[in-house]
Amino acid sequence: MKMTNKQAKFCDEYLLDLNATQAAIRSGYSARTAAQIGYENLRKPDVRARVAQLQRAAAERNQISLDELIADLRRLRDEAFANGSYGAVKGALDLMGRTIGAYTNKVETKTDLRMNNQFVDPNDVLGSIERLARIAGLRGR
Repeated sequence: MKMTNKQAKFCDEYLLDLNATQAAIRSGYSARTAAQIGYENLRKPDVRARVAQLQRAAAERNQISLDELIADLRRLRDEAFANGSYGAVKGALDLMGRTIGAYTNKVETKTDLRMNNQFVDPNDVLGSIERLARIAGLRGR
């Protein structure tokens, strides 16, 4: 089945923040049905393939590799351990596990700060790295 113009726009918008509901709204779908449409779009093989293609292109364009990301996380983990920042060590280990798909994470944020229509915790550096990795297609494959 051929993708519609709205579905193609949805793919582009989805990469901004990986929020299917907001991507649907920005693509021109009704806010009332956006959550359902976003969910349905992500289940369509053509849409999923296009999102994966865009993620690979972003990773290549930004010269990001999974090996590089894991190496950086290991370096951050080691520096945090040397500084006694055990919370940061745990965060780096958690992120490495999620990056390689060892387990999934449900994030709940409580702040008024928004980025791409998503609430974000300004102190959540690891969460920001994770979102960048997902957008670049290095996670969730």
